[in-house]
Amino acid sequence: MITVTGTLPAGTKVVIPSFQIGAAPCVFYNQNGCKVTLVYYPDFPNPNLDGKISRVGRTQYN
Repeated sequence: MITVTGTLPAGTKVVIPSFQIGAAPCVFYNQNGCKVTLVYYPDFPNPNLDGKISRVGRTQYN
């Protein structure tokens, strides 16, 4: 699960080198009130997600 809180500045690119980093949240961006974190759930049916992510969607929470 990738979570973005706040608004990324225009033109900002966040690179996540691996989707199998660990169960603890990993922070990839944390500036000016915006944070991008990744949480890996190894109990998912097919835990090897590297090379298999074909799409990233966006969900907005209020």
